Amino acid sequence: PGQSRGEPFLAPVVEKFKQISRYTEAEIMAAVLSAFYTTFVTSELGSPFGDRSSAHIARDKDPDAQRERQTKTFGPGLMVDLLPGEKVDTSSPGRPNSNFDPFVQAVIKQIGIGLGLPYEIITQHFQSSYSAARGAILEAWKAFKVRRAWLVSDFCQPVWEWVISDAVREGLIDAPGFDDPMKRQAYFCTQWTGTEMESIDPLKEAKANEVEIDTGVRSRRSIIEGQGRDFDKHMQEFQEEVDIFKPQPIVSSVTGVSNSSMV
Repeated sequence: PGQSRGEPFLAPVVEKFKQISRYTEAEIMAAVLSAFYTTFVTSELGSPFGDRSSAHIARDKDPDAQRERQTKTFGPGLMVDLLPGEKVDTSSPGRPNSNFDPFVQAVIKQIGIGLGLPYEIITQHFQSSYSAARGAILEAWKAFKVRRAWLVSDFCQPVWEWVISDAVREGLIDAPGFDDPMKRQAYFCTQWTGTEMESIDPLKEAKANEVEIDTGVRSRRSIIEGQGRDFDKHMQEFQEEVDIFKPQPIVSSVTGVSNSSMV
């Protein structure tokens, strides 16, 4: 009781997905059929489905004529003898359709608008400049951040609080003052970090981060956490590498003088 049903992410555009799938299958089938060389035999003596002429009746009754016409089918370098008054007409279905790709692109753009995603992201097709491609990624990232914030607030954080509450209740975690609402919120306090937005040109991104650090606009912590990494763990690994590769003193066995050099 009181539980509401969420709206699926594809609800605004699911009908367009269905119709574009049908249209694509129909166009592919039409293109395959048009690849066959199709001809139609027309006769001035009458339709075989209506009044049949004496020539048609005689041909149908003659087994040799039927067998001869069945063996002489259309194919490379073959010719077919037609009855008097019959002629061959060809069919031009006009496939593949030259308007197929522009129409599909227009529908995909409408789908992108309904989902809040640029056309380039949906099709994974980047043929524009660096600025345009980055702008498309930034617009898509806005939608991703909204979905990420919803996932954290409505799923990740509640599950985390349930796990901590059960652990305290079972005595697995010692949490003094957990019954106090203010202290309980302190125990529940978390910071959720995810993967960063993919960079088109990492060198430009690195130079931009360097300028922001030098001007004091951003801190190293905010940049590292914005990339989906833990700052404390990163600094610990960085310090370990510094300790490994820093120059180590070497004592000469002859003079006993300590010289600093790389090991």
